[in-house]
Amino acid sequence: MNKEIAMPSDIKPVKRGEIYDADLPEDEIGSVQAGRRPVLVTQSNWLNRKSPTVIVAMVTTKIKNPGMKTHVVIPLRKGLRQDSMVMTEQRKTISKTQLLEHRCTLDKSEMKAVKRACSAS
Repeated sequence: MNKEIAMPSDIKPVKRGEIYDADLPEDEIGSVQAGRRPVLVTQSNWLNRKSPTVIVAMVTTKIKNPGMKTHVVIPLRKGLRQDSMVMTEQRKTISKTQLLEHRCTLDKSEMKAVKRACSAS
């Protein structure tokens, strides 16, 4: 029996490829990203419709090792303050309630590069 699970109406609808500001815990240690920062939704849209949580990849404006297989550089656009980089080696599951302002959405070719980078991580 394949029953659809209804998602509560108060859960934020999100889509794969969207970049949001997120409120991440400040108590992270080492190189783990924390605080208010941009994240990219990498979870499938099917799960995005069903779940109160979402898998995201960290986004940074510090472009280090852009040739690394797990990094995808995103050029400046409306919603981003400067060129940025998706770090697919830094993915985590967060509550959708931690997602704040929507910044922008990546196009299909950028998401294809993100998919390759996720496979490398």
